[in-house]
Amino acid sequence: MPVMVEVNALARLMESRKLEAVEAGALLRGVLGQIDVAIFTFDGTGKLQLVNDAARQLLDVPAERMIGLTAAELGIGDLQAGTLDRTFPGRSGRWDVRESTFRERGVPHRMLVISDITRALREEELEAWRRIVRVLGHELNNSLAPIKSIAASMERMVTRDQLPDDWRDDLARGMRVIGTRA
Repeated sequence: MPVMVEVNALARLMESRKLEAVEAGALLRGVLGQIDVAIFTFDGTGKLQLVNDAARQLLDVPAERMIGLTAAELGIGDLQAGTLDRTFPGRSGRWDVRESTFRERGVPHRMLVISDITRALREEELEAWRRIVRVLGHELNNSLAPIKSIAASMERMVTRDQLPDDWRDDLARGMRVIGTRA
């Protein structure tokens, strides 16, 4: 009788582990489907085993037609880790390519991750332009404030009823400063 109890306990344990594996697989597929990074996994023989929707869109090929093909057959066999500009059938831009290996059931697998960094670079470039505009605006204001002040002083001087004796010198000096600043 104790043997049957142990067998039943072992069967329940195996069933719960199987359910956990199925749920983990479903979670993994759900996560892979939601991320905007192309993921390709190849088995030990170099055949594609898993591909997410972002990868399918990148290559513009239905996933079921890609499974079992090699990286070379998919047109991505030449990719190496790093950053590159490239046009894929589904999109073009600047890409960050990462490569890693993992084991499944003791068999080595290769994972290729391709992420579009064009948008991030555009945002950095836009922020750089904003900083440049801010600095230029500051520099322009630094030059325009004295010009405005000198012009106002010269206007007040020439609208007086009685002009000072050296008004021509003051006016010429003010105009030189305005010219230099401008």
